[in-house]
Order: sequence, then C-alpha cells, then structure tokens
Amino acid sequence: IGFDKKTTPTYNDLIKTNIEAQMYKVNPTAYVRVPFDVADPTALGAVLLKMKYEDGFVAYLNGTEVARRNAPTLLTWNSRAPARRREKDALVFDVFNLAPSLSLFRPGTNVLSIHGLNASSTSATADFFLLPEGDKLYVANELSDNLSLVSLSEGKVTDTIPTSPLPTQVTVQTPQRPRRTPR
Repeated sequence: IGFDKKTTPTYNDLIKTNIEAQMYKVNPTAYVRVPFDVADPTALGAVLLKMKYEDGFVAYLNGTEVARRNAPTLLTWNSRAPARRREKDALVFDVFNLAPSLSLFRPGTNVLSIHGLNASSTSATADFFLLPEGDKLYVANELSDNLSLVSLSEGKVTDTIPTSPLPTQVTVQTPQRPRRTPR
C-alpha cells in the first residue's frame, strides 16, 4: 500500500494498492484495516508481525495498539511521522512480537488496523509505503513445533503463503479535516 513520486521510484514493484490520489497533497495519514479469521485463539502460542514501512505506523489488533515505529506519542487524523525513514531501512522487515497481545485475538473475525504515517505529503518526491510481510501473521501453535500462517489475504489459518498480494477486504481511508460547526 502506498505511492512513490520520485523520479526513480523505490517502491513501485512492491505497491499493489496505490493511494497517491488519496494522500499526496491531502494528508500524511492513511488508515488501513485488514479483517481476518482465527478459529481458535487459545491454540495460538506466539504471533509475529513483519512490516516494511516508510515513514512510520501504529498497528492495532481489534482496537488495541500492538506495535509502533516512528510515530508521535499522540495521534490525530492528520499526524505525520516525526522523521523520514531511509529507503534502505524501509525495504527490510521489522519484526514485532505480538505474543504479549495474544489475549486480544478472538474466535472468528479479527481486525489488524494500521495508522500509516508519512513525514510529508506535499514534497514533489513524496513517497509512502506499508507492507505487512506477505499479508500474514506468523503464528506458532503451542501444541506443535510448526509455524503456521494466519493469512490476511485468505482470512483464515493456512500453511501456505497466499498468492494474492493484498486481501480483497482491505479498506484504506485518508481522513479529511473535520468541519467546524457554526456557533
């Protein structure tokens, strides 16, 4: 998810959902919501979220914050990342251990929400990039040594990497400035 306005783009091959029209010169924030199903959350032993991003983000599982990088303490509808992230760093996955958040998973539909943050939305060379690794969460089952995948693309636990680059259920929203009510 993202856009890349540079003369020699870095992320175009990785961006499957281009949101330039929604973000560029509009807002440095994008909201991404990805629903997925978990049959039995009590069977989860560990969960890892792997992310590539530029410039920052805050991730939520069912409405509770579970990971953040390069984000202001207080988030608003038009928050921006406090600093640019180097492209070479953005192309490497950061791994987040969600094991402390296992209690947030519930049977049935869960939602991974990401508040994406760009350092600038107006630069002629602006870019923005979010990529949960292969659109999946890595899940270790307490009952075995195997690592399975919760596929965000297929919305269920699977043991294979999903073939679609992004879930069809992904919702991306760029918030607009709140309107003032006349007094």
